[in-house]
Amino acid sequence: MRKYSCAFAVMVLIGSAAAQLSFKSFTSPDAKFSIMFPGIPRVSPPIEQKTDEGQVFTEQHYVVADDGAYMLLTSDYPFSTDHLTLNGIAKAQAAACGAPPATVRSDKNVQGRPALLFTVTCPKSENHAAISLIVQAVADGNRLYRIMYGTSEKSDDDRVLRFLLSFHINGAATSSP
Repeated sequence: MRKYSCAFAVMVLIGSAAAQLSFKSFTSPDAKFSIMFPGIPRVSPPIEQKTDEGQVFTEQHYVVADDGAYMLLTSDYPFSTDHLTLNGIAKAQAAACGAPPATVRSDKNVQGRPALLFTVTCPKSENHAAISLIVQAVADGNRLYRIMYGTSEKSDDDRVLRFLLSFHINGAATSSP
């Protein structure tokens, strides 16, 4: 069985909210994707995680605005990602914050690639307030994209939709639907 490591800093990011910023186009340094962030995103160095099936490299792109955290996580796996991988990510995301199972909102493809839109409601803990996550996971060959919005307040649906819908993978699909 594949193991998925879901160490996300959403809780920390929301706790350090910045001023509201206007949306700006961002293209990844490797030019593999573009997205609109509400400000200039910070980019983490790639993090290497060892799994039973090999090394996984994850990179975070994020902006904290006054209404929540906007994140795009890329993970490069040593195997091809698919719907099974996406369902595992949804389960792991919920488990990572002690939430009940993720609520799947859509499993429609994005740009011809397998995708899963789901929500997770992380309960309040001693380290953070209750947090709502909206996640669009997209499989593209051995790369998995997670476009995430997290907030401890009521979300601004227009801003969240603008963020999620602005995601675009540059180039042809590399996975089978």
